[in-house]
Amino acid sequence: MDYDSRRWTGRYAPGEAPPGWSRPYRSHSLRWTLLAIIALTLALAIVQVRFDIGEGIAPMFVAGLSVASGRSPFARGRGRDYDEFERQALMQAHRRAYAAISTLAVLAMAWCAVASRYHWPMPDGFWDWATWVAALLIVASNLPAMLAEFAIPFPDQEDAA
Repeated sequence: MDYDSRRWTGRYAPGEAPPGWSRPYRSHSLRWTLLAIIALTLALAIVQVRFDIGEGIAPMFVAGLSVASGRSPFARGRGRDYDEFERQALMQAHRRAYAAISTLAVLAMAWCAVASRYHWPMPDGFWDWATWVAALLIVASNLPAMLAEFAIPFPDQEDAA
């Protein structure tokens, strides 16, 4: 089975699209937007603990960052919508994301254990913990889609036309 890149660009020739096809166009900037969201979320979680931005501001801002994850066609598709290549790439992206999220959670708890011993900054109030939980959820929801966006290539220019 060959990889059909036209499924993810939305550039079928007239009359060539299969019935019921409704895939959105993949944007080159989406993968970088998802990466920026993940980086900004993690940075905000660290800054909230270190500088105490304010009650409720950080978790609400972090929750607002989650809006881009739904723009990826890999974030909302069903398994039967993908061919063999795409399904394999998505499974690999989910495995890597699970490993990264588990590592992130373990590192956060290890930081808290070490920080309590040496009196370093760590979450000490409700809003600090709420920010960390929101950040973990945002990373968990965006990371598989971002890894899939990087794993599944865009078509060549002549194939996209």
